[in-house]
Amino acid sequence: MSTASSAKWQHINFPHSSSLPDPSKGSFTITTSAPTDIWRRPPTVEVFTAPIVYKVIPAHSFHRARVTLQAPYKTLYDQGGIYLRLPPTSKAKNPTEKPRFVKAGVEFEAGKPWISVVIAANDEGADWSLTPLTEKGKVTIEVERETLNGGELGQMIKISVVKGDGGEKVVVREMTTAFWQTEADGEVWVGAMVAKPTKDEENLLEVTFEDFVIE
Repeated sequence: MSTASSAKWQHINFPHSSSLPDPSKGSFTITTSAPTDIWRRPPTVEVFTAPIVYKVIPAHSFHRARVTLQAPYKTLYDQGGIYLRLPPTSKAKNPTEKPRFVKAGVEFEAGKPWISVVIAANDEGADWSLTPLTEKGKVTIEVERETLNGGELGQMIKISVVKGDGGEKVVVREMTTAFWQTEADGEVWVGAMVAKPTKDEENLLEVTFEDFVIE
């Protein structure tokens, strides 16, 4: 099974006519038209149409993902960021069609961009949180798994905004059950995604990513 360094980049939900982004080059862009999204709301809403460039790695080896992104967000729910598909739990009813996931990045709401986190902790629904965004221009987001006293990786993940040249991390969300009671041989998808749920006159959103780190 591949590690983060050896795993190949994969792509999903990209139009056949589009050029595929290559994060190994350092800087890359993802463009999408509307309507695209990744979202789950009971009883019947299950949307998975946003383009993602990602790697599949063993769950036991995932430590963190970090990326810097920038975009001209202007329309309701315009968004870009990190996509993490989590391994199923032992109690999952429909892990293939309704996988657990985390989206963490920037999203446009109420006339301005925010730090946005969506967590689907199970196959029944997802929740959404917004945190005020103080940075202008580029924003760095990190999803990091806890490290226990013995050096082992724990079950919790933290989503942070990384500020300034000093790399100060400001935690905006914790998910305490990310790797709790999950399959021992499970996999995670770790990638960058862009979504545009709402149509506008241009009907396109392009997000620029750089320094994408997966460990």
